[in-house]
Amino acid sequence: MLISIIVPTYKPQAYLYECFESLESQTAGLHAFEMIVILNGEREPYFTEIQRYLSNSSLNSRLLYTPVNGASNARNIALDSLDSGQNRYVVFLDDDDKLSPNFIEEMAKHAQPGVIVASNSESFYDNEPNKRLPNAYVGKCHEKNFNKDYDIFSYRCFLSTVWGKIIPVDMIGKTRFNTRFAIGEDSLFSFALSNKIEKMTLTPPDAYYLRRVRSESVSRKPRSRFSIISNGLKLCLAYTTVYLRNPFGYHFLFFISRIVATFMTMFRSRKKVTI
Repeated sequence: MLISIIVPTYKPQAYLYECFESLESQTAGLHAFEMIVILNGEREPYFTEIQRYLSNSSLNSRLLYTPVNGASNARNIALDSLDSGQNRYVVFLDDDDKLSPNFIEEMAKHAQPGVIVASNSESFYDNEPNKRLPNAYVGKCHEKNFNKDYDIFSYRCFLSTVWGKIIPVDMIGKTRFNTRFAIGEDSLFSFALSNKIEKMTLTPPDAYYLRRVRSESVSRKPRSRFSIISNGLKLCLAYTTVYLRNPFGYHFLFFISRIVATFMTMFRSRKKVTI
């Protein structure tokens, strides 16, 4: 089994190296995975700093660069660099997040073709790294569905993101992230894969993806009402386009849930944005 951990990064700060440290601490051992870092946007001094760190690390790593900004494009470059194979898997990891020490070990235990394995999730504020926040959406979903039989509608909460999962490369195939979107691209990518999912399974609760909450992250920056509505409508069109390519292959209620969730996001954001 070969596991590739894909880490896109843009103008990284100290948090990137905390992310690396969480990988160096994996109980599965450093032989169990490779890390692919894709620096996007401004190159220096970031490329040299990352290169210096990795040269002194035991991580099995590759460092790629693209001048084009955006996590979606960076992830696509990493996916394009992979060979397909029935025993090859991908983990998407944001550069400011961390993994529990047993994350890779538990993922590897459950990984198999046609199956997406999802972990528990915890969060912390950037300025309070030792304080855990109450269970967020994915964490509550994990608690609710742990030890329950899989059906895609009940597990749909896990498909709103790409982090906290291990995905077979063969399942991804030629599917790529839509670079038109900076918000909602994870959910769209996951929906596009959903017709190939035979099953989803969950790791034990103590294997978790640790999310850092930063006020300056892309998803938390204030956006205009027009921007939110425009992005939401384009997302709905993109979901519909994917669904209509294979209407009998995708779960209809899951498709509808993506449309409803997008409209709910637009509605809930109205009072939190700039005009």
